Amino acid sequence: MPSTISKPIAFVASDCHIRTGLRVFPNSSEPSGDILVSFKQIMEVMKAHAVNGNSVPLILAGDVFDTRFCTSSMVAAIRQVLDPLKRILSPLPSLYFIQGQHDATVPTWLEILDSDTVHMHDRRINLNGVDFIGVDFCHRISDLEAYLEKYKDEPPYVLITHFPFSFVEGSYDLLSRYDNIRCVISGDNHVPYKITLQNNVPFYSVGAMCPNRLNDTNSFSYLFLYLDEKDELQVETISLLTRPIFGRDIISEEDVHDLLKSIDVWKACCPFPELLFPVVVIYTNDVKLISYARYMLSPHCHLFVRTYSQKKEEDVRDTSVPDGGLFELKDMFREYIVRNFGEQYGEIAGYLFDACRSSRDVRVNQLKKAIDGLWEIRDKELRNANS
Repeated sequence: MPSTISKPIAFVASDCHIRTGLRVFPNSSEPSGDILVSFKQIMEVMKAHAVNGNSVPLILAGDVFDTRFCTSSMVAAIRQVLDPLKRILSPLPSLYFIQGQHDATVPTWLEILDSDTVHMHDRRINLNGVDFIGVDFCHRISDLEAYLEKYKDEPPYVLITHFPFSFVEGSYDLLSRYDNIRCVISGDNHVPYKITLQNNVPFYSVGAMCPNRLNDTNSFSYLFLYLDEKDELQVETISLLTRPIFGRDIISEEDVHDLLKSIDVWKACCPFPELLFPVVVIYTNDVKLISYARYMLSPHCHLFVRTYSQKKEEDVRDTSVPDGGLFELKDMFREYIVRNFGEQYGEIAGYLFDACRSSRDVRVNQLKKAIDGLWEIRDKELRNANS
């Protein structure tokens, strides 16, 4: 934790993705208390700051639920969060929030479940002396622009939003046009990061609270906002201890034994019983090794098996090399695009294909390259038409 805290302002978390049965992943039937463990860690820090009646509120920046339809198990899960929050924050509201694309409903589920929660969308709210304005997920960037225009002549504020436009040309430039935004704090991208906009305003991606997908990174966090000794707003990223994801190519029994050692190390140091079983993803085409791995690993982890298609064994250890089948499929896709649209689209086809099989952060970069390429082609066609 930072040492120059003059006044705590708020905590911000995002992308809980509470789903039916609290499954580890959408394609898993295994029960998981991961999101509750992450909330437990946040609430322990909140308790430490709740002294002399000066409570520090919690803001959720969208996608609290994984779907727009709340089941009984999802309601039970969020109640395990709201009830202790009430005890920590009373008499303040138990939770502030905006909605993401996964859980956007009218009325909001959180307000239905607990009248003490506060939906921040299109509202100016002062928390511990700092003004916040919330904007729910917008389907179009022009919709977000309309909200920013509405508040452009008002005093400075912190923008809380759910921003899925990082790959859209000029999206960050839009945010840079509003000098009364002190900083932007956004959900949606599951990877925590910070960038500085053109007008020197910081943009923070909160990151997810726990693993939601097999290709998620092992980096999960929340934000702590506070005023320092100079009364300037600071934002600190705080890491969460979450269930690890071990991914490995298996070409021998020794690889299985190495994974088992990693699992044992995790179990020896894991402080949360709910997270004792790590997620393990193995990659192999060998049926015997799959059977052996299931026998050795299944009792100690959540095991997922993935096979390579037409991949040479000597390539297996380099996880950055796609398997032969994907190479062939990528070439077929590129050839189809070139044949139907022209040679100039060949490189863009490669970017789009890579985006479809990549993790979220890589996907954003590939899509941005594809969009930039399309703009270049358009500009070239316009120049040719005018010449």
